[in-house]
Amino acid sequence: MKTLQIALFVSVFICLSPFIQAYNRGTSYIVPNSDEPRMASGSQVKNASYYLSRGYQVFAKYNLAIKFPVKISDLSNQTKDNSDFIYGGFLNKDSESKVVFYQVIINQLPAGYKDLTTSEKKTFEAKLLNEKFPGNKEKVVFMGVDAFVLSYKNNGYSGRSLVFIRNSCVYGFNIMTNDDITVRFNSMTNSIEFIE
Repeated sequence: MKTLQIALFVSVFICLSPFIQAYNRGTSYIVPNSDEPRMASGSQVKNASYYLSRGYQVFAKYNLAIKFPVKISDLSNQTKDNSDFIYGGFLNKDSESKVVFYQVIINQLPAGYKDLTTSEKKTFEAKLLNEKFPGNKEKVVFMGVDAFVLSYKNNGYSGRSLVFIRNSCVYGFNIMTNDDITVRFNSMTNSIEFIE
C-alpha cells in the first residue's frame, strides 16, 4: 500500500501540469488574507527560531514555515518531477479511509521575471496559472496575493490545492484524503507562514 500511496501522492502535482479532470465548486475556504507584518506577543519579530520553537518545519531558502500534523520530507528522489522543491508526507498511512497526503511543491520563476514591471508580472502570473490549471478553479486572495483553489478527485481520493506566486516562486500546497477534506485543507492553509 505504501508504494501505491507514494505513486498517488507524487502524481498529483508533477510539474504543476494540468492533472485535474474534475473540479468541484461551491465550497468556502478559509485562507489567511493579511499583508500586516507578522509579530509575536510583545512585538517580537517572528523569525525561524520563533517558528521552530512552536513546532513548525522551516525551509529557510524559501522563507517558509509550515505546521502540518506530519513532518514532510524530500520526495525528489521518488519522482521524475524536476521541481525545485518537492516535499510530502502521510498521516494515517496504514488506513485507506483515513490516510491524508500532504505535499508542497515550489518552482522558481525564470530570472527575467524579477525585471518585469508590476503590470507585466500580473499579466505573466495570470497567464502562467491559467495555462497550468485550465478549467474551473476558485480565485482567492492568500496573504495578499492572487491564488487559486482547485478541488478534484484522483484515484478515488478527494484533493484540494492552493496555488499562488510569491517572491518569484510558484507555490503549490496540496492535500488528498477522504477524511474531512475541508477541515484539513483549512488547517493546512492556515498553518502556512512566510518569514519576513
